[in-house]
Amino acid sequence: MGNLPNEALVLIKELIDEDFYAPDLIKKPSQALLGAMFFMVYDAKWKNELPFWDAFPLFVLIGKYQDRWLGLNLHYLPYTWRVSVAKQLMTKFSSKKRIQYRDVLDALKKSKVPTGMLYFCVRQYLFSHIRSDVYMFNRMNYELMIKNLMPRFKKASESTVYKNILSKFYTKIKGIRKKK
Repeated sequence: MGNLPNEALVLIKELIDEDFYAPDLIKKPSQALLGAMFFMVYDAKWKNELPFWDAFPLFVLIGKYQDRWLGLNLHYLPYTWRVSVAKQLMTKFSSKKRIQYRDVLDALKKSKVPTGMLYFCVRQYLFSHIRSDVYMFNRMNYELMIKNLMPRFKKASESTVYKNILSKFYTKIKGIRKKK
């Protein structure tokens, strides 16, 4: 369990001790399941150029490639939206073996999160830049993970990151649209 933050280690240990939907330690990238939620320590490749990045991504895997994963990092959503999306994803996963992209879109819609916010959550994770063990969580633990594993943004505070993302989002859609 090298390099994981203390709050993650405590939570993972509790889940393992209770044997209550214990997380799976991913030894090889090929073991990762599409649609599952993951947590790890990550060192961004372009950290010097990026205005900020999440060193402890909590993401839903949507793509697997030879040298990287493509994921939706839920830490890029403000907390209340993150919790709401996690609850909807748990519901989706309960009736399926794996979540697909359209399920994520449906979860966003049902949780009242603007679909355009997905754009800010999509991230690539190079295997060569993962700096810890990688844990895959059972859908029953999604809400628990969201509520307890907070983002650790580098180069900017959490509030600055969300102000930046929401500003870009509302600029793209030309302000808040009112229903007629």
